[in-house]
Amino acid sequence: MSAAVKKVANLDERGRITLPKSCRKTASSFSIEPLSDGTIRLVPQKSLPLREIAVLESLKESIRDFKKGKTKKVPADWIK
Repeated sequence: MSAAVKKVANLDERGRITLPKSCRKTASSFSIEPLSDGTIRLVPQKSLPLREIAVLESLKESIRDFKKGKTKKVPADWIK
């Protein structure tokens, strides 16, 4: 827990809070983690388009294959 409370956020009539701009600068969303002591941790998240996620998953699979020795040679034009 932080040493000092910097801001207090009140719930509106629909149960929502607004985060200060300084907290929203780098995140497009937050995951909510309720802790056993009653506090709630908001963890900043970034979202990616599905197309980019597919490319990352393919890259991870290629790295796994390489580590297992399934990839023997990489075409020269792929390395720049």
